[in-house]
Amino acid sequence: MRTKFISHALAFVCHASLAVCLATGAFAESRVMTAEDEQASQSAVGRLNVTGQGFCTATLVAPDLVLTAAHCLINRRTGKVVSSDKVHFLAGFRIGSYAAHGRGEAVALAAGYSRARKVVAADIGVIRLQAPMPPSVVPIPLADGIKEDLDITLLSYGMDRAQLLSVERGCHFKKRISSVIFTDCEGIPGVSGAPLLQVHDGRAVLVAIASSILAQPKTLIPVGDILAVEATQDRLDQMLMQLTGAEVLDALPTGQTAVPAAATGIGIPTP
Repeated sequence: MRTKFISHALAFVCHASLAVCLATGAFAESRVMTAEDEQASQSAVGRLNVTGQGFCTATLVAPDLVLTAAHCLINRRTGKVVSSDKVHFLAGFRIGSYAAHGRGEAVALAAGYSRARKVVAADIGVIRLQAPMPPSVVPIPLADGIKEDLDITLLSYGMDRAQLLSVERGCHFKKRISSVIFTDCEGIPGVSGAPLLQVHDGRAVLVAIASSILAQPKTLIPVGDILAVEATQDRLDQMLMQLTGAEVLDALPTGQTAVPAAATGIGIPTP
């Protein structure tokens, strides 16, 4: 059983360095809410509100770029990409307050994404903001790829704590199919788009984006192990090319690209 203890003694260290928090185990070792001072070091993770749709989790990866799950940016009624002006990124959101508010200027999804076909391998999208976030909101860099032997930390806004950032530390890589990463991190609605982080060379980096879950049976709300899509600079660069008007061919990796039949989506709940 994973302990539900939060180390308040290390709260100041957490405020100073996210990487130190991840590496030392200063967070809870199950998905629990963060303390206010702990969350201060994680303001790059925020709630993504889509007008008329609901919310997901998202992460600032450059001063004006936010990553989330592609399905969070699809209109559930029309099946089309949402208008960028309906997308609002609330960095460090906590009980109605936030470190900064960014409005969407443009949206791009990974080539080959299809919500109808449940293409988890391409379930990643980027939002370019109308203006850069302030320097106090420090982006989380992307990794070259996930390291299978390292622990994973998940930061998310789930429907159980939609107003507070939750953290799960010490979950693990299980296997991969193409760019789909199977983990034992816990997912529920709202966790869509959440960053999976590792510590590489002493710094916290984003390695994957939460997409779907392998749902447990007979639960009141969908809950289960997270399936994530690996997030790399190459994938981000392909999406940024779309924002310039460049045509990007279907760049899905070879192998299985659809989600397993037992998987369930985890977004988007209404606020």
